[in-house]
Amino acid sequence: MAVFFRTTTRLTVIASVGLLLTACGDNNPVLGKWEMSKAATKEQQEAAIFGETVEFTAGAMVPSNGFPAVPVSYKHDGDTWFIVTADGHSITAHRTRNDLTLEVPMLGSVPYVKAKG
Repeated sequence: MAVFFRTTTRLTVIASVGLLLTACGDNNPVLGKWEMSKAATKEQQEAAIFGETVEFTAGAMVPSNGFPAVPVSYKHDGDTWFIVTADGHSITAHRTRNDLTLEVPMLGSVPYVKAKG
């Protein structure tokens, strides 16, 4: 009987931690679908290696340029977020209201806005 209670307690703790971590993921301001800003310069448009739109989910970056989804994780330091690929490369993201600026290494910054719908 004691083993049953220990097992039940452990499972309850594990489930609670899982729910807590899932809820924390909702605070990631990068998640969602983004489209390139109409204010993007020609240079910024050329630096947009992801395409006209890019979507960030809890575990992937989905570009619209025909490439497959890329597994990613997210880290942040204050208001600066880092989109980290499996090979350790990262893209810096700055979010303000409905804007997201992605800093692509060696290519520059690309402005995106929250996609409608």
